[in-house]
Amino acid sequence: TFAIVAGVAHGLYYTWIWIVMDGYTYRDVFPGAECFQKGYDKHCHTKFVNLLGIINGVGFVILGCTALWWVRRHYFNVFYYVHIVLAIALLFGLVMHYNKMIWFIAPSLLSYVASNVPVAFESLYKWSKGGVGISKVVCIPDSRGCVELTIATTTRNDYSGEEARGGCEQQQRQRAIGKYVRLTVPEISPKSHPFTAFCDPRHPQDVKILFRPIGAFTRQLSKRLESLVTSPELTPSELTVSNDTRQCPKMLVNGVSTSSDLLGQAMKHDIIVIVAGGVGIVPYISLLAALRDIDVERQFNNDGEQSHIQKTRHIHVHWVSRDEGLVRYIVENYFSLHRHGANDSNSAIKISVHHTNEQTSSMSSSSNNDESDTLTEYVIPPETARSLASPTSLYEESKRSLLHNVLPASVFASIVFGGLWIVSYCYENIQDKH
Repeated sequence: TFAIVAGVAHGLYYTWIWIVMDGYTYRDVFPGAECFQKGYDKHCHTKFVNLLGIINGVGFVILGCTALWWVRRHYFNVFYYVHIVLAIALLFGLVMHYNKMIWFIAPSLLSYVASNVPVAFESLYKWSKGGVGISKVVCIPDSRGCVELTIATTTRNDYSGEEARGGCEQQQRQRAIGKYVRLTVPEISPKSHPFTAFCDPRHPQDVKILFRPIGAFTRQLSKRLESLVTSPELTPSELTVSNDTRQCPKMLVNGVSTSSDLLGQAMKHDIIVIVAGGVGIVPYISLLAALRDIDVERQFNNDGEQSHIQKTRHIHVHWVSRDEGLVRYIVENYFSLHRHGANDSNSAIKISVHHTNEQTSSMSSSSNNDESDTLTEYVIPPETARSLASPTSLYEESKRSLLHNVLPASVFASIVFGGLWIVSYCYENIQDKH
């Protein structure tokens, strides 16, 4: 917004100087037919600079208009492709308008390249391995099309023993809080789409996505995944045979990124109130599990004596949903863990589910629920899923150790500083200063 306003103000300022102070006419400012011939003089060069400034200003205004929320919401493809085309055109237009502009553009441009090019090459490698491993697909009945994906990871650790394994799982649960992934399904769309990621407290090594089909991409993805659960079960030999309708589509996930520090914010308060609606409960599944883990850990010190140093004491969750199937699935698979382990924690976790659709049947199990649950699952053998690429990335945000950050930091610095050297060389030795 600031760049658009500043660019338009810059153009209006010079327009006022030309018309009011200098008394220029159209032919004094913009190039005529003589300027489009070979060997034009320096006056034509100035006119071309003015023309490019006007074109860039119009481009900025179009960029701002297509970035409005209403346009993004209703005409996303217009927003997407206009920004791609104009961003490239404005890059060249600004540099030709003012040659030193490259020094203002280069840092952010090189930072973008350094952040995305390594990930793009990593995506090609994952594509060659068959994409990420989808170990389970669940189409939740009576939920208006909600689908849960389980992405298998190939995590390795040096923990041994029951206590060490428990500590590793606790760290993995905490890493899943406030995370999101960018999912790409080339069969449906070449663009990546962000989804909130969480983990099952019982299987924290895997990444889960739960979504409801709303837009064009999620509707097509839901329909494609629904065809898996309605197809007959695949035999191990059939899993290795290409079959577009009976195999999970190839998917790519380039790292697990951080959206917010939910755990750090929650630990600053002794009473936490969480209000969520529908699939908006997903980010808090991992948060509740991590808070319970921390409470259990703080309850006892190293000598086995009870410790009274504890910040969070009461957690109130209010979840509003009209979908009976989604409520049943979340309560039975995730919220039931907090009821079973309530005595192990000092903090009281109270979960209130507000089912707002009065037209559906009661929440009690019906006679055909078991059959429905069986028909809505598509499971791939773990060894098959884990043989594919991992959703984690070498270049994702990491706080694991300094050693894990050496490679991404080195690659990033090499691209940025190497790019700045190339820009400096071209500016001094190649670019025409006329």
